Amino acid sequence: MAWISPDSWADPASVWTNEDNVKDEDTNTYASCAVPGDSWGSSLALFPPTDITIDGTDYMLCNKIRFSAYRASTRINKAKIILNVLEGEGGIEKQWDVYPNNVWVTWDLEGVYRVELAAVTFYNTWGAPYTAKFYEFDFGKAATRGKVNNSLARGILAR
Repeated sequence: MAWISPDSWADPASVWTNEDNVKDEDTNTYASCAVPGDSWGSSLALFPPTDITIDGTDYMLCNKIRFSAYRASTRINKAKIILNVLEGEGGIEKQWDVYPNNVWVTWDLEGVYRVELAAVTFYNTWGAPYTAKFYEFDFGKAATRGKVNNSLARGILAR
């Protein structure tokens, strides 16, 4: 398994700044966006380098992800990541209600998935706008192309 930075990004709402910083391998630089009070902010989509192409869509065989972000205990203090996988319209989702400030957080996917993108967003629990700071993101590239396990994704998407 190797950690691979995103190949590119998309900011559909055009609210993020310095987006390239989430893939520069420097935990002292960050992408940022203003998050309204008591709400989730806009997502930043991160695309892995192409590993395989199926029906015209590019994917990477992935078994983990990791991220590093700013956490203000009474303001920006929740993170959510949704991975778009081959077998569904939705994806695999994980939310962290607490995560450490500017420390790598790893999510073991418990299998190898064909990942198209990761959408990352942060929650502001404070009543006024506050800035989310997103330092780094990496995809865990599976070491081999062995059997791809998408039973977890199918279970989540069936809910």
